[in-house]
Amino acid sequence: MEKFADLVERTVVTLKENKQNSDLEGGTLYAIVLEKIPQTLLSQYYRWINEKGKLESLEELQQWVAEEAEYQVQASEVKQGVSSTRGRHVKGPSSFFGTGDKRDQPCKVYNQNTQSGSARC
Repeated sequence: MEKFADLVERTVVTLKENKQNSDLEGGTLYAIVLEKIPQTLLSQYYRWINEKGKLESLEELQQWVAEEAEYQVQASEVKQGVSSTRGRHVKGPSSFFGTGDKRDQPCKVYNQNTQSGSARC
């Protein structure tokens, strides 16, 4: 879903940069993109459009897909644990706290080095 969200976002940005605003509205391109979404997610999108009182468009789809991707990442982290940079899964609070080692360590959340002795990144 994250890759799909990125593709939709790039499409919207490209259309805006090229002043193709008519393609952002419901039309052929919009219909083609909707065909790529599984039916269960598509029904959730239509429910979201209806509840928010939005008009169908690529821009609204982009917003919904980005939100849905974020929710799926959160759900995946809860169910499977937060992935470390080495590809193994870390479960529970240990993924957010240091091991007591005071050397600079890469921060798994912000992808940067922590300060020496810092418990947070």
